[in-house]
Order: sequence, then structure tokens, then C-alpha cells
Amino acid sequence: MDDVKSILLCLDILERLKGQIFNRNAVFYIEDAVRLTRQWLNDQAEIADAMYDLLDSEAQSFTLFQEAETDARQIAVWNCIIDAAAYLCRRAYEVQGAKYVPEPVELVGADTLERMKHTYEEICNGSI
Repeated sequence: MDDVKSILLCLDILERLKGQIFNRNAVFYIEDAVRLTRQWLNDQAEIADAMYDLLDSEAQSFTLFQEAETDARQIAVWNCIIDAAAYLCRRAYEVQGAKYVPEPVELVGADTLERMKHTYEEICNGSI
């Protein structure tokens, strides 16, 4: 899968999965990730740091929303959202030519995309 298709797939998954999140504040965070991604795609804006803050911030972030869940399906939904946002964040850092990439984002790669796709399929077919 080429890079643009991967980016658009991640964006699509974020948009689709936000409807499965019941915490309104968390939905705002997902909408922010979608908005940032569209801004990046349309205007080549530098969004990597802002996207990373949505992923992993001590105050409130995707990882904290996921850690607060107890339902296995909701945890899987969050894992998929986190993988999509992490891939987008990694690509944004690369496109910006960043010399420093936060360690969790450094680990993101093709295996992250595969895991995201697999988890998304399991969510959609109800096996989770």
C-alpha cells in the first residue's frame, strides 16, 4: 500500500471509529486529529507535535482514554485509533524533516498499519 493510501486509510478509520466512542470529550480529541490531518494534507501544515500531544499527553490523550476503558471492545477501538493517529504522526514528523521524533512514534511502521487494519476488521465483523 503506498503512502497516500495509508494516510487516507488512517484518516478514514479515525472518522469511522469516532462514532463508537461514547465519551464526548474523547470524540472531540478524535475530531481534532481528523482536523489536523486534513490541515496537513491540504496545506502541508506542520502538525506532528500537535498530533503527538493528542496521542500521549499527561493531561488528556488517546492513551489515557484507552487506559480508562474496561470493556475489551472499547479497548480495541482505542488501540485502532491510537495506531492510526500514531502512523499519521510518524509520517508528519518525517515530512517535516524532524531531527527528533518522540520514542513511541519512532517505533511506528508498517507493522503498525497491519495491526490497525487487522483490529479494524475484527471490530467491524464483531469478533471483538
